[in-house]
Amino acid sequence: MHITQLNISNVRNLLGTSLLPCKNGNFIFGENGSGKSSLLESIFLISRGKSFRARDIRTVISESATDCIVYSTIQNCEEMTNSIGVKRCMKGSLEAKCDGIRIKSSAELSALVPLQLVDANSFDLVDGSPSARRKFLDWGVFHVEHLYSQAWSSFQKALKQRNYALKYESGANLTVWNNELSRLNKIVTDFREKYLLDFVSFLQSAFNRYEPLKDIEIEYNRGWAEDEAFEDILIRSETTDRLQGYTSSGAHKADLSIGIGKIKARDKLSRGQTKLLAYALKLAQGELFKKLTGKKCIYLLDDLPSELDEINKMLVFEHLADLDCQFFVTGVDKSDFLSHLPKKTCKMFHVEQGNITECNY
Repeated sequence: MHITQLNISNVRNLLGTSLLPCKNGNFIFGENGSGKSSLLESIFLISRGKSFRARDIRTVISESATDCIVYSTIQNCEEMTNSIGVKRCMKGSLEAKCDGIRIKSSAELSALVPLQLVDANSFDLVDGSPSARRKFLDWGVFHVEHLYSQAWSSFQKALKQRNYALKYESGANLTVWNNELSRLNKIVTDFREKYLLDFVSFLQSAFNRYEPLKDIEIEYNRGWAEDEAFEDILIRSETTDRLQGYTSSGAHKADLSIGIGKIKARDKLSRGQTKLLAYALKLAQGELFKKLTGKKCIYLLDDLPSELDEINKMLVFEHLADLDCQFFVTGVDKSDFLSHLPKKTCKMFHVEQGNITECNY
């Protein structure tokens, strides 16, 4: 899967621009504030219907404009072409269409355009809260298990109902939601654990590519004690949960422990090595996605050259080339890329004051 055409209107300083990306590497360079990250943000809108840089869509829409629109043509793995467009308005509404047919949800949009992002926030995979690692894990499960999205959504609704019952309702109602939450907790956890069984070997293979990561170990914490049934934990923790006003155990508390021996990776790795680990995690996930589905995800790599030395930049580009996927990578200086251009075809684009121009390399 790859984008063959991209038209952008009113995304920050990209008032009206278009480009024809390469099916493999797309290198984007320009001064800070020129619009490089806004280009990646536009592609992200095509996949998620939202920005990765701001929660408030009004900050994404160009000044004096009432909406922003991103239109793309995408060639899928069957060599068929789809037209996907996304429109976001100042009032917050989302309108998305595929070949003229309305897309009903952001989940449906994500399934159509599987996309991975590595940016400054990707450090959270290593040193951030458990929620960042759950989102990373759930991206993988969502894209290979068609029933997972509904199961996770139902789990979250049951969790809200149990939390409400903890605060305001009697034991009888709590029992009902204990049973429902237990049922859904098992479904969600089973999906995650099945995915991780496949993922472990791809992770180890990815870590072995990079010398600083060869001793990294990943351990899954499912969110409750391993030696006790979840139903029993809900009953035993009722008093504590009522005092806190929320459910303290379950799939919503799951985490991935990333470390070297008994030391957490965040306490051992340098800033550059942490960024390298984020790349290895995301690229390994793309490899497994390709094996299980036959599809390729698109990668957005914001400011890849920063904090990586020349050797590790080269290794990341080699990893991307082996994935044979489409990727968009930004950097300030053209020279950051010249010695690392992959052997496969690629294109280079210069961004200046919101204007995007294809150039020679």
